[in-house]
Amino acid sequence: MLIWSALNLNTHTQTQWEQDLVSLTPSDGEKIWRDPAIISKSVRYRIIQIKICHRAYITPAKLTKMDPSSSDLCWHGCGQVGTLIHMLWHCPAVKVFLKEVVHSISLIIKQKSPLVHWLVYWDIELHR
Repeated sequence: MLIWSALNLNTHTQTQWEQDLVSLTPSDGEKIWRDPAIISKSVRYRIIQIKICHRAYITPAKLTKMDPSSSDLCWHGCGQVGTLIHMLWHCPAVKVFLKEVVHSISLIIKQKSPLVHWLVYWDIELHR
């Protein structure tokens, strides 16, 4: 059922992603909707991916709408409003983390990591 949900395209959600990720190509869009079903054998990771794709992942901004007494600030401590796009791409703490991950992978495999193109997509400076 979860796999079918991920493959059943929701045009409203797709439109939101296209607005947020302006440089999204049609083939990228297809992969985003297809990959949660095959990305991992772990049901837990599939559910996380599906929640992100369908924008059902609970962020500080959403949590504040459910419980006004909670803070809408980013959980990474940057002081900005914690929307899904911020938490995944724009948060400075996430950018530093991703940069370190890609650097570590590059050191382990002794070549430029295949994830480097994602850093450029996320507008993360590649030089250490």
